[in-house]
Amino acid sequence: MYLPLEFADKYFPEDRVMVKLRACCEEVEGFLNETQVVAERDNHNTLYLRRRWGEFRTNNDLHEGDVSLLQLVDVKDKIFNVYVFRA
Repeated sequence: MYLPLEFADKYFPEDRVMVKLRACCEEVEGFLNETQVVAERDNHNTLYLRRRWGEFRTNNDLHEGDVSLLQLVDVKDKIFNVYVFRA
């Protein structure tokens, strides 16, 4: 999963960064679980969620066709809320 280039350059200029993903659910106040994921730039300068993204995907039962909306809620601590819309 990649982050748009302009967004990544603005908030995460480094080549490698640890971010926190919090799986959110409209029916539950707060978040379901939190996973630290490593975001790294590739040779085209695109920032991808790489290491531990698979763990987040598995923990939240994400499948092809599901849509994940990431909301940056804490720039300093690099925390995203992730809202999942099932296919």
